[in-house]
Amino acid sequence: MTNHHHVTARPSAGDHDLLRMYDLAAAARADALHVADLPWRLSSPSARVPERTQLWEDASGKLVAWAVLQFPWLCLDFEVHPDSRSADLESTIFAWACARLQAEATGREKSLPFYVSAREGDIARISAIERAGFARDGWSYLHLIRDLDVPIPEPESPPGFVVRSLAGERKVDAYVATHRAAFGSTMMTSDWRRATLRGPWYVPELDLVAIAPDGTLAGFCVIWITPLFAGRREAQVEPVGILPVHQRKGLSRALLLEGFRRARVLGADLMHVNAESYNATSRRAYESVGFRTAYESPFFLRSFG
Repeated sequence: MTNHHHVTARPSAGDHDLLRMYDLAAAARADALHVADLPWRLSSPSARVPERTQLWEDASGKLVAWAVLQFPWLCLDFEVHPDSRSADLESTIFAWACARLQAEATGREKSLPFYVSAREGDIARISAIERAGFARDGWSYLHLIRDLDVPIPEPESPPGFVVRSLAGERKVDAYVATHRAAFGSTMMTSDWRRATLRGPWYVPELDLVAIAPDGTLAGFCVIWITPLFAGRREAQVEPVGILPVHQRKGLSRALLLEGFRRARVLGADLMHVNAESYNATSRRAYESVGFRTAYESPFFLRSFG
């Protein structure tokens, strides 16, 4: 166990620290909310702003915890090494996060809402969240899984459409435009998307797009895959989206099934995806390709400012 009197804190200082953060989450994967898809989150703009990150290290320099204020999602990401979990350390993490969020909220016209989540049943973590002033917000992520060892139906694209890998950085701007239109959001940026392509965890074969008959991007499905853990690999869909004009044509199914097939070829035997509890449409779409709910992680909200 870590002696928390000898734990020091500092901001993240670049790519080497991001690698260490991923390794810690992998060690904590039995409780972690994000492992396979963590590269997507660690490529976010917030993860590269030192003031929005914090690392805690013990006297030997071992990373025992980290946190990122994820402004793209207004959500706190944090992990603690399983050998170091304690109420004191988690209270320290929330004290830092709440102080930073209060500072970020200063001068804003409106209050700053921020979320944090935990696996349902993780009583210790939920207690830490509630002690920090966050309250259940009435929605959650459903974490779904799909075994890749069972048969994967043959992907069938609609007539005239083609599913293939994204053609590198030269297609990033087209991807970003498609992403924004699919989700009705300006959150995604070209800089962020380029960062995902340049990251050490990126696998080009798992970055899929659907091409319409006129040559434009109609949809996308990005899949992340872990290193070997105890002789096995797992993968996660994050994100998948289709342009509104091309929805209900079977493109999501074609992209997902092709992603399953490719991940299986690369050695993954389990696929993960998250769905909002209130979005029955996406949940049914995932269930139609073999996903089933593994657990739920409720969201907790606190407003700052």
